[in-house]
Amino acid sequence: MTLNGSNFSDEFDGIESAVLNDGDFKAGMLNDDKFSDEHPDAYSNLGSFDELDITALKEASAKLKVINMVDNRLIGGWTERNIDPILDDLMVNGLLQIRPSWRSVARWKSQYDSNKGLVSLVSRNKFKKGQRKRNKYDKTDSRILQAIDEKFLTKERPSISSAYQYYLDLVEVNNKDVVQGKIQPVCYNTFRRLINEISPYKVAERRFGKRYADITFRKIGKFKKARYLMQRVEIDHTPLDLILLDDNLEIPLGRPYLTVLLDCYSRCIVGFHLGYREPSYDAVRKAILNTCLSKENVKNKFPSIKKDWPCEGKIETLVVDNGAEFWSSSLEVFCQAMGTNIEFNPVAKPWKKPLVERIFKTYKSKLIDQIPGKTFSNVQQLKDYNPQKDAVLPFSEFVHFLYKWVVDIYNYDSYGWESRIPMLAWESGWKNFPPIRYIGLEKEQFILESLPHVKRSLTREGVKLNHIVYVSDELVEYRKNTPPLCGESSVELMVKRDPADVSQVYVFLPNLKKYICVPAVDPDGEYKDVSLFEHQTHIKFNRLYNRSKIDRLALAEARQYIEKRTQNFINGVANSKSKNATKKFGGLNKLAKVKDISSSGASSIVTAASGDNVSTSESPHQKYSTDKNNVLDDNILDSWDDWINELEPY
Repeated sequence: MTLNGSNFSDEFDGIESAVLNDGDFKAGMLNDDKFSDEHPDAYSNLGSFDELDITALKEASAKLKVINMVDNRLIGGWTERNIDPILDDLMVNGLLQIRPSWRSVARWKSQYDSNKGLVSLVSRNKFKKGQRKRNKYDKTDSRILQAIDEKFLTKERPSISSAYQYYLDLVEVNNKDVVQGKIQPVCYNTFRRLINEISPYKVAERRFGKRYADITFRKIGKFKKARYLMQRVEIDHTPLDLILLDDNLEIPLGRPYLTVLLDCYSRCIVGFHLGYREPSYDAVRKAILNTCLSKENVKNKFPSIKKDWPCEGKIETLVVDNGAEFWSSSLEVFCQAMGTNIEFNPVAKPWKKPLVERIFKTYKSKLIDQIPGKTFSNVQQLKDYNPQKDAVLPFSEFVHFLYKWVVDIYNYDSYGWESRIPMLAWESGWKNFPPIRYIGLEKEQFILESLPHVKRSLTREGVKLNHIVYVSDELVEYRKNTPPLCGESSVELMVKRDPADVSQVYVFLPNLKKYICVPAVDPDGEYKDVSLFEHQTHIKFNRLYNRSKIDRLALAEARQYIEKRTQNFINGVANSKSKNATKKFGGLNKLAKVKDISSSGASSIVTAASGDNVSTSESPHQKYSTDKNNVLDDNILDSWDDWINELEPY
């Protein structure tokens, strides 16, 4: 495409792409102003190349190459008749992609020959950059500072224009009652320039929070490197951006949680766990077991996997964040027993644990993004896509994909500009300094130590845990022969239980220095093959069912009735005692036995007249002493203690 001179600001935009093929110059083109031959001093005050940017240098170099190509072919003077044919020939031969006018080429030649050198080919406006004279304004103006502080440096992150409008409103309100000397507001560009002069860290901290500011402006450095396999292993959880289906029901189950462990020396994924329960010690425990124990059965379980996954062995240092599951006492006891150190990452500084944090991005981009049912962090990104409806992958199939991707792809692929293949680094590290393996009895002990622990008192029933009683002959004998510690009422023991099976526990006996297996008291087989989560769910639903069947209004009315009747009786007895304070009665307990005062028998030691009832507001003595058919004089009451002792209950 050939353009005439009228299409150029200096009739030479973009020519550098055609004339700088040999790479002699490191610069390109900028637009040029039209320099008239009538102004010979146009470049008299030009600066040096030190004041120019790289694009200005490219522009001058490109113009010089055009001058040289024309000069080498030119016969005669620099006129239209001589220059135009040369430019046409250069276009035909592909040496120019955009054709400048002959006047521009002649002008460049004149400027270059005027003893100013290459700098004369630079557009004049390139030397106009820098500090120019600006209108005076007060940077300490309280209205400017107030607008920036209240309407820009906030968590709502409003725009500069809204903050500027707030500033204009403040000025208008201030000038309302002013006759002379009204404040003139600064222009928008000045206001924006003042904002741009604020510390970037302060802006990020006020608008996005301190954590974001610390991450954005943190010092970039190398993290602590590992010198051999399993010296440092990072662990973390994340909810996957993927909805999976139930294998049998084929209904969406939601997003599972993935726990990953990564060896810092080889960068291999050494273990993981996938499940739907929120991050907990149980998920950490299962992921560690998957990491440290042999994975020989993986290829048997998934025949499609072709590569080996030899990653196993003792973890020397486990690098964790500050999640509640990592502060678990069970994890602390487990790591102490196995000789593993726990290193806590500083709060809100994930870059101190970068490898496992980065692996989640790799999971998303390399594996999850191509699977139907993926979710998005931003609802606006969904558009017409519905992850619940589009999910097609069963849970077991995704587990298969996950193993396949980890073993056959990730561990054997190159990363970091092809500077490392994780499995090659693992094999090299294994030859030099292999980690300790768990085999035989050590493997059984490792699995047992990983179980969550609690302390429970040993009673005559045995050990009680989550409403389940566990007892065995060994436990009974231990209780017989072991007294509690001084000041303690019972013996406390360490109890471990597999969350997947509540039918038995493991109790540590200090005198034997070992764990013994103690079964649950379960004659009906109620707890066989029941997990702790299922057991707790059963208890919860049973409690909720019982609550739903309670008539709370009837219970409240019954309790109020009992309370009222009791209070009436108390008042009646108090009145009786005040009127008969000088009378003393004894042996009434034995008389109550004689009269069989009970819930199924009589309720009073006296017998009322037929059709009469004894009032609860009056004492038995008052009612009985006023009855015409049962006259009880004071002499009988005075001698009551003498003859009542001779009675025997039947």
